Amino acid sequence: MAGADRQRSRYGLGGAGTAPVAEQWAAARLDDLRTRLIEVTADGPALVVRTRNGPPVLDAGVDVTWRWTSDGNSVALECTIEPYGRWPCDWGRAGIDLRLAAPTTQVRWTGWGPGPQYPDTGQGARYGTFVADRDDYAVRTVRPQEHGARRVDDATIDLGGSALRVRGSALPLTVRPWSRGVVAATGHDHELPVPTETWISLDATVSGVGSASCGQGVLPQYRLAPATQHLHVLLQQTG
Repeated sequence: MAGADRQRSRYGLGGAGTAPVAEQWAAARLDDLRTRLIEVTADGPALVVRTRNGPPVLDAGVDVTWRWTSDGNSVALECTIEPYGRWPCDWGRAGIDLRLAAPTTQVRWTGWGPGPQYPDTGQGARYGTFVADRDDYAVRTVRPQEHGARRVDDATIDLGGSALRVRGSALPLTVRPWSRGVVAATGHDHELPVPTETWISLDATVSGVGSASCGQGVLPQYRLAPATQHLHVLLQQTG
């Protein structure tokens, strides 16, 4: 639910005495979410999975309903994320991560671009079809941090010989060669390991990024308070 540490998240939300967002996320251990399977059922053509996810130090988490269907060529996921308990912090994102066992070469998408777009950034983005190589899409920075989400309707992630097609509606899509844990633990870009896999984030929504490294944090209207979220995505292997 929270993202890998963003440089701007190392500073407060803007109010005096407010703990930096990164410290709030670390205290809540949002990098250590545990999953408990509740139920697996069939509902007509759909496979429905219910899980409870949460950090081990809080009496709070999310109940997630995963509804999977397929037409034989692609897989559709309808995912509902419902918070429970008292959350001590806002979220960075609400969605799922996929790991592919091969490094991507480029991403082609129809949606907003060519640069990243978060709720409080990317006002200069335009709608169209774009192509970016792995590093340009992920947005490499001196200090590795989560970044690079684009809002897409249709995207193809090229893995060199095969590809994953992702379809949604203004779906926040992040593609990078490293897990959130690796990104958060690495101090400098040149220390990142050679890419051997691809990590994809499919989000129902994301928070703003703010400018706390040199100004205010995320403004109230762009923060992501815990609330029920719905993710709809269609996945298809091609090539």
